[in-house]
Amino acid sequence: MTDPTSAETRLGRLLDRLLKAAEDSMHSGDLEQARATAEEVRAVDPDNRRAERILRLVASRQLAPAGERALMTLLFSDLVGSTMLSERVQPEELRDLFALYRAAAHEAVERYSGSVMHYAGDGILAGFGYPKPHEDDARRAVLAGLDLVTAMADARSDLERRFGSAVAVRVGIHTGRVVITDLRRNGSVRERDSIVGLAPNLAARIQSEAEPDTVVISDVTHQLVDTDFVMHSLGVRDLKGISRPVEVYVVQRPRYAGARFEAERYRKGGLVGRETQKQRLLDAWEKVRDEQGGGRAFLLVGEAGIGKTRLVAEVLDRVEAGGGTALGAGSLPYYSNVSLWPITRALERAIDGEGDEALVAYFERLELDPGRLVPFLAPLLGVDASEYPTPELEPSAFLDETLNRIVEWLSALGESKPHLVILEDLHWADPSTVTLAGRLAANCPSSVMMIATTRDPTTIPWLDDVEVVNLGRLDAEASRRLVENVAGGRELSEDLRQSIVERAAGVPLFVEELTRSCLDADRSDPIPLRLQELFTWRLKAPDVDLGIVQVAATVGPGFSASVVAEVVGDDGRVADQIQVLLDEGIVEPAVGPDSYRFRHALMRDAAYETQVLDLRIRTHARLAEVLTARGAEPAVIAEHFDRAGDPAQAASLYLVAGQSEQARGAHTEAARLFTRAIELLEQVPEAEERDLQELMARMMRGLSVSSTQGYAAPEVQADHRRAEVLASRLDARLEVLPSLIAIWAYWLTSGDLSTARGLVERLENLVSRPEFAWFEPEVDSCAGWLDLYRGELGSAREHLERAVTGFNARPFDQIVSPFWPLPNDPVAVSEIALACVSAIQGDLEEADRWQVGAIRRSEEVGFPRGPFSLAFVKTYAAWIQRFLGDHDKARLLGAEVVGIGQSYGYAYWMLLGSSYVAAGRPGGAPERGFLEETIANIRLLGQEAFVASNLSYLAILSHEDGLVEEALSLVEEALDVVAKTGECLHLPELLRHRARYSLELGGAPTEIVADLREALDESRRQGAKVAHLRAALAIARLPEEHRPKEWREWLASARDAVTGAIGEVREADEVLAGER
Repeated sequence: MTDPTSAETRLGRLLDRLLKAAEDSMHSGDLEQARATAEEVRAVDPDNRRAERILRLVASRQLAPAGERALMTLLFSDLVGSTMLSERVQPEELRDLFALYRAAAHEAVERYSGSVMHYAGDGILAGFGYPKPHEDDARRAVLAGLDLVTAMADARSDLERRFGSAVAVRVGIHTGRVVITDLRRNGSVRERDSIVGLAPNLAARIQSEAEPDTVVISDVTHQLVDTDFVMHSLGVRDLKGISRPVEVYVVQRPRYAGARFEAERYRKGGLVGRETQKQRLLDAWEKVRDEQGGGRAFLLVGEAGIGKTRLVAEVLDRVEAGGGTALGAGSLPYYSNVSLWPITRALERAIDGEGDEALVAYFERLELDPGRLVPFLAPLLGVDASEYPTPELEPSAFLDETLNRIVEWLSALGESKPHLVILEDLHWADPSTVTLAGRLAANCPSSVMMIATTRDPTTIPWLDDVEVVNLGRLDAEASRRLVENVAGGRELSEDLRQSIVERAAGVPLFVEELTRSCLDADRSDPIPLRLQELFTWRLKAPDVDLGIVQVAATVGPGFSASVVAEVVGDDGRVADQIQVLLDEGIVEPAVGPDSYRFRHALMRDAAYETQVLDLRIRTHARLAEVLTARGAEPAVIAEHFDRAGDPAQAASLYLVAGQSEQARGAHTEAARLFTRAIELLEQVPEAEERDLQELMARMMRGLSVSSTQGYAAPEVQADHRRAEVLASRLDARLEVLPSLIAIWAYWLTSGDLSTARGLVERLENLVSRPEFAWFEPEVDSCAGWLDLYRGELGSAREHLERAVTGFNARPFDQIVSPFWPLPNDPVAVSEIALACVSAIQGDLEEADRWQVGAIRRSEEVGFPRGPFSLAFVKTYAAWIQRFLGDHDKARLLGAEVVGIGQSYGYAYWMLLGSSYVAAGRPGGAPERGFLEETIANIRLLGQEAFVASNLSYLAILSHEDGLVEEALSLVEEALDVVAKTGECLHLPELLRHRARYSLELGGAPTEIVADLREALDESRRQGAKVAHLRAALAIARLPEEHRPKEWREWLASARDAVTGAIGEVREADEVLAGER
């Protein structure tokens, strides 16, 4: 046995006492005393590990010049009338008055464990929340203020006796974030700590609003103590030097009420008060397991901390105990713009292997055809599966098919064994994951039960397809049972148990955290009133290294210990601290040997907010470097550069991430990323490279937004107008050429031919320079299309023929420039445009030759341009047939366009092709309602190109149904479109139709003749020979009394101009011969 009287034993006891004192000093915030005591121990016992740990913790906590960010409640008081009193009393008497007042203030503040920070004459500043935070610092500050007012009121008679008059005190209180900088090492500064921030000034300003002998508080503090005191509002005040209006409250007296907290998730203590919901889910699972009625889908809805995850965990335990299997996927806020991120991680875990062989083997075990799934799911995993090439689909269609294959996979899981699919925290999920969850909810596979959780059901668009389980707060009995579970037999007084139940207000997390705080603190101090204060208190536990927790919090709700260690630069220290955080219940293991997560996002937020901004910025910057070296997701790295205040780096990576999401067809995520890039680039000084990045971001966002919302979306128009400005600045840059063409295509399609013309002129000026002359065929193609729309057929033909000649003069593999920005092939679209020109001019053989060449070229190009171009070409081929009056051929070509759209996922071409099919069912007769709906949908997309032509055909269908007035109204609408857009190509035909329908309705003959003469003149101007002949024939058919005497001359001239074998030629011959 060890001799208790030996020197060694006595020394050990002494060292234990010293170390206990050092730990107590550290816990109370006196880091300097803790350091000095630990150093004394090290002087005697250099290898003492306990002393070493204390010194390490002190070093991590001692404030650098940057300081620490803290939430504090500040109390400011002064004496009313002290200045006037100083004129009547001796300085010694005023000294005694201040001494009495300061003593009363000090006593009140100390009573509630606050600190007097500063004296200035009759002004006193006291703080609550630092250096030792409490869970109810705001309440303590208000109580101290009330006690100070009471103390000064109790002393009134004594003051009147001693000084001949009494003075009153007034108190102002405000809660806010401050930076506390340790200035003890600066001998020129007398205060122990310096508090920097708005809060001290605001507390002083609020104090000036108080009446004598009253305590007033700000609206922020009111939110924290509204259930603890009787108060009334003094109204909203504009305070000097404070930018925002502040509502001020006067505190009358304390009162007790259970606090209502904002909650967060916690998973300890067992499940209580959820028996009904649990049984409902278990009953459903039994039916799914026994294949009674197919799959089921549930959505658990409730506020943070209400117990959604705990309920799911309880069901999961029963499912696995009964032989079922679960697949879990949880969303995180840092990945809300990475499409299908949680599903990808779940698939990785399910495969339990790497590479394409593991993926193929996994699907074969499930008796799935790898050829169907691997091409879509391998890209998600970053697996190179060369034996299973990626399908040739438009990105949005590819994403759609990917979702279908995921559903097939989950269906196969259910067929192999009953499965519980858990999708957690959908409020953080990317839109594609939400869409997938909706598909599962609508058609949940047999033997599969889905349980999803969310805080906010308003973000879920498929609520009607899911069984919603709402979780409310616990009653008092359930809360008390939860206290007992968490306490686990450890002693808690009845008063404390009752206080926990009342203050937790039925939120399970609050019950658990309040109980834990009582047990861990082992003291009778008040229980936390707000979670933020509680979390800050727990993060300041003696063994917690706040610096490491801050780095982990900066990584995110989930983090890798190795990443934290790389940022901190001390592997051993981080490893030790991880164990401490696990023991303290601050973090918990996540999937993977190196992965952890905060037990709740609010715990992470509390740690994150303790960092001063400059330290936070440096940590984010370092994390960006570490994650870049590790090849992390560009969106995640961009987020850290963003928070590090490096807008240029962040914007570049947001662009990369956005392009990646766009390529996957995840346009919603892509648009968000491009938007953030644009916002950040506004902070970057103007320069050529910066403008080029913004131009790219604008064009990319315009593409993504138009893909989901159409060209009519305000952002699309704004982006293209801004892109024009940027392109003007970057006039000499090669990248401007494709941008201008993309902008031109937007304005052409959306019906602003005037703006499109200006862009063509700019492009023509650019290619007139020798260095850009090689791009002249592309510009000629654009100019030709513009002239076609405007009805300038001669100029259109000239431009288009020159474009085709220029393209064909290039080497075969260089026909299409890599700078051509549109998804179509410029040769094919130029040829079909020439086919349109030839058809309008009546040369049908030439039109057919150009059309055949355009189709052949499209078929030779290959995916992705080939199918897109083929749909483009056949759409205009359908228009040619409609123009020539062969509506059956037009319908057949329209059906082919729809088929191409269906095969390759081109929703746009499916819609445009439908305008030529114009039938409610495949092969059916033309239906006005179907065409009307199709036109409306096209215009919803923001497309106005050739809308006038579609309205004209809709008028023809209405006329055939005997609805002449409706037909006339539709023609008037089409003419308005032409006037608005400048798309004059359709003008002659529309004027002719208006004349015809007006004649049938008994319209004024002079107006009818005027329309036909204008159609004749406009078609002559355009060189539109077929429309010219039709207008001349319409004039010839007029009643003799209204027919101009030159009609025969006009008809003969129009007939001679057309060489093609069209019906109008034969009809003209008959009329001129007097046969009709």
